[in-house]
Amino acid sequence: MTTHINIEERLAPSMQAFKDNHTSEAVDIARAALTKMRTDAGDDWAAVIKLLRETELFKLSQLCPFTKHSFTKPRSYPGDALLLDWIYQDFRLPPKPAVDSFSSVIYSNTVTSPPAQAVSWRKQHLAH
Repeated sequence: MTTHINIEERLAPSMQAFKDNHTSEAVDIARAALTKMRTDAGDDWAAVIKLLRETELFKLSQLCPFTKHSFTKPRSYPGDALLLDWIYQDFRLPPKPAVDSFSSVIYSNTVTSPPAQAVSWRKQHLAH
């Protein structure tokens, strides 16, 4: 890798925000750090991704069922219906994250993000 990126150092503010229970802030900080890392890595981004998957932040992100599913089935797999159920917060089939769990906090932040809200809006306003 030609670009040296200290991943743990760049993710430390986000991890601290998670530890302080400032989940929304932590996600925003992580998103900004990842965007900057991608820019800085250039052609070495694939190598950085491999390192990112070993971080505590990545492991925490996988506690959210929505995020984990998006990671394990990223390109329009048949399981997309499950993702939509989570976005719509329709828990007839997928399990709802346990209340007061870390995964519940991440899930809540994920499904209230602008992209998820856009999907919900389209269902509410265009699919009827």
